[in-house]
Amino acid sequence: MGEIQLFTSIDLRLMFQKRESEALQHVENIDAEKIMQADMETLSETIFGRYKLDRLVLHIDKKKHSSQETKIDVRYDKSRHIVDKTKPFVVDGIKITTKVPFSGNVELFHAYIDRPSFGNAAVDIVNIEGGECDGYLVADVSVPNDKIEQLDRDKATNTAMFALIESNVRKIDSQLAAFNKLLGVSIRNGISIRKSNLEKHSKLMEELDISKKGS
Repeated sequence: MGEIQLFTSIDLRLMFQKRESEALQHVENIDAEKIMQADMETLSETIFGRYKLDRLVLHIDKKKHSSQETKIDVRYDKSRHIVDKTKPFVVDGIKITTKVPFSGNVELFHAYIDRPSFGNAAVDIVNIEGGECDGYLVADVSVPNDKIEQLDRDKATNTAMFALIESNVRKIDSQLAAFNKLLGVSIRNGISIRKSNLEKHSKLMEELDISKKGS
């Protein structure tokens, strides 16, 4: 993924509703003969495993730092007197990259509770490396060599940002267990209703066939 702002894209409740709707649609799309022959618990667990949301866990204790020389465009630095801001004014600097591994469904990083920045605060732009589940949160701090004294301050800001992310993840996690429990019940109910409807349809067709033969 590219650079994003976390916890601002979708209401958590809407994410839950979308997942449940997709799971129930999955049930409806299963071949009639297959669903009639399937074991209820095995089928429901298989579908649940596909649509449940795995809780996010940040492994802060395993975070890694790396550094490299870089070029920094400082034309908008208010502490510098740069007349022509129409083109880059590049100076040498250092870039510190922090990578924090996480496990769980990456889409939860896009969710907010109630509304963006309320209930769980938005987090400034970071990168996410990985697929649908598991990966790394990546944040960069770049400081010009002639202002290297800013590095400790920027590192502290970086640490505070990851602490805020952890706080937001805990708030989302507080609602996740209840969703997954209800999702499992909803899937089982969906399978049961589908089987019942198919049985009724089959019985009706048999009765119609008998009626035709008797006429």
